[in-house]
Amino acid sequence: MSDANRELVELKREVHEARNQAIKTDNQVKNMALDIKGFEKRFDALERRIRLTGVGVHGIVAATIAIAAIAVGSIREGGYRSTIAEMEKEAKALHSKVEAREAKVTDRLAALENAKRSREASQKAAIQLLGLIGKDDERAVELLPDVKLSDLTELEQSLVGKKFADLREKTAESAYKSGRSHFVAGRHEPAAAAMEQVVKYSQDKGLVSKSRYWAALSHYELRKFDAAESHLRPLMNTADKVMAEEVRYLLGTALAKLDKRDEARKILEPMANVGRYQASVRKYLAALEAGTPVPGSVRAGD
Repeated sequence: MSDANRELVELKREVHEARNQAIKTDNQVKNMALDIKGFEKRFDALERRIRLTGVGVHGIVAATIAIAAIAVGSIREGGYRSTIAEMEKEAKALHSKVEAREAKVTDRLAALENAKRSREASQKAAIQLLGLIGKDDERAVELLPDVKLSDLTELEQSLVGKKFADLREKTAESAYKSGRSHFVAGRHEPAAAAMEQVVKYSQDKGLVSKSRYWAALSHYELRKFDAAESHLRPLMNTADKVMAEEVRYLLGTALAKLDKRDEARKILEPMANVGRYQASVRKYLAALEAGTPVPGSVRAGD
């Protein structure tokens, strides 16, 4: 009996311990379930955060790619614009070169055409002139300016050059004699015209110098001081001291009358205290210094 009680007590104790163990296990399971639910919530939140972070990252990556694409596009566009600008610049430069070359070609063609016309005119005039020499020298002389020996070929120049040169000198000598006669007679207009012909046709430097002198005197008397100046300047370096003094006086006073005061003063000042024109030169210099009108026309030697 005692053994049975003892076994019953043991059985009760085991049952009680099993029950406590079951309760404890149940509590542990419940706690674990709660922990699992907490973990699930945390995982859900973390997943949402990961998703949001992924979207943000993707957005940042997309924005970065877009910005990079825009930057690359801008760089490329800038490069293209720079290249286009350089090409346009080169095209303009090339166009300018082409235009300049075309202009040169046009000018060259025009020059060749003018030279051709001039050569043809000279050849035609030369033929006519040859037919007039010895028959109508006056008409032949009129044609002389129309003939440019440089337009003729070497053969043509050799054929007509001597005849034309002789005609020129013959005309110049005749004009010089005529001009001197007119000057002595006081006919300065025809005298100047005759001397101009000598200067135009003669190849004799001595004859040309004398003709310039008489032409200058005639123009001076006619109060054509600009024409007188054009003939006096080439005579400034003449070796004849007497003529050189007279030329300087005439040129200085002509310049004064043309109101070229500074030039006139430079020429006349060295003559103020030496030579035969001192008194007249001083009058001119005084007028030039004071800015008053210069004296009237003065005949050389007065």
